[in-house]
Amino acid sequence: NDTEGASQEKKSEKLLRVKDIQERYGVSRQTVNNWINKHGLQVQHTPGNVRFKESDVLEFMEKFK
Repeated sequence: NDTEGASQEKKSEKLLRVKDIQERYGVSRQTVNNWINKHGLQVQHTPGNVRFKESDVLEFMEKFK
């Protein structure tokens, strides 16, 4: 079933922390917050944490360049 494969793919997608984005792109926490609040970087809220789907971050960075 194709929907099961798509669902499984979403479940296994890597989630990044703010710290991961800071290290990967050499930016501050405030910059990440600006990307969220002013530029629409998509956030995944997990219990007690903020995470970002790696695919969302990559797509955002392509558009943001």
